[in-house]
Amino acid sequence: MSKLKAMEYELMGKIGSEAARLYAGRMDGRMLKGDIARPKFRERTYEELQETYGKCVPKRYRYCQIKYDGIWGCLVINGGEWIIYSRTGKIKARGIAPEKHTACLLGEYIYGKHKIHPKGRFYAFDCLWRGERDLRGRDYSTRLHHLRNELSILDDFEMRTEKLTGIEEIYTFDRDQWKHCWETYIEDTGMEGLVFKDPMEAYGEEYIRVKRVCEIEYICIGFADADPESKYAGQVGSVRGSLSDHACDVKCGGLNEKLRLKFTESPTKYIGKVFTAKGNGWFPSGSIRHPKFKEWREDKMITECTYDQIPESIRES
Repeated sequence: MSKLKAMEYELMGKIGSEAARLYAGRMDGRMLKGDIARPKFRERTYEELQETYGKCVPKRYRYCQIKYDGIWGCLVINGGEWIIYSRTGKIKARGIAPEKHTACLLGEYIYGKHKIHPKGRFYAFDCLWRGERDLRGRDYSTRLHHLRNELSILDDFEMRTEKLTGIEEIYTFDRDQWKHCWETYIEDTGMEGLVFKDPMEAYGEEYIRVKRVCEIEYICIGFADADPESKYAGQVGSVRGSLSDHACDVKCGGLNEKLRLKFTESPTKYIGKVFTAKGNGWFPSGSIRHPKFKEWREDKMITECTYDQIPESIRES
């Protein structure tokens, strides 16, 4: 038995006695509206993990979880209804739930069409409330156990709709398996990255996140204006890129003030040139996740800006 499983079984035995000490009451109004503060993240790169053999992540972060490529979702079940809220509090989906069931789950919600994950799937990674119990002050290992119990109960209820096609727990591994997780789920499957968590911390404590960083060459097809309500109004806001054999329009931000002024003064000078963009993941459209302009590439030709830069498993069929 792994150390991770042994620790979980030990904590599972404590839950019965701890339940009496959990705060009992009704879910507060803010939680009912999906108003949940997101935890802070400390960013790391895969290169750092490799160079330090995983030591850049403190030992107390014993859980290694797969980062799914969805939107942050808060699933609230209360009063005979379930609602999925986005991190900005917008309702993304809702439906009928058991009349006397109350819970609040956090997860990655696949809101639109996705190459890897089924549309409408909710991949849960935390449980903040069950019944009359506020779990936010409990350690993560306890909350994870409650999450698994909650998911087993929800399996018996018919809550599925076109916008909620299923609820599953995300994959959780021992931190020592980070390399296997990266090679299997990030490199081979195309998922977004890894998240390391301390099983003994209450909700709201810092997590460590390692995202896939990718680079791609685009042809500059123009520029997009900055937000008219920002201090950069009237200037260039991003560089627009496309591929030579696959039409797309990728807006790459991350410009400093010097570059903004330079591109604003002479925009036509750069159209048709090749540049490198960096991001945190691939899309079948030819775009990358959170694209940012990196540099111009005088050593690259337009014919090299091809769709086969996108991993084969991600490309459109």
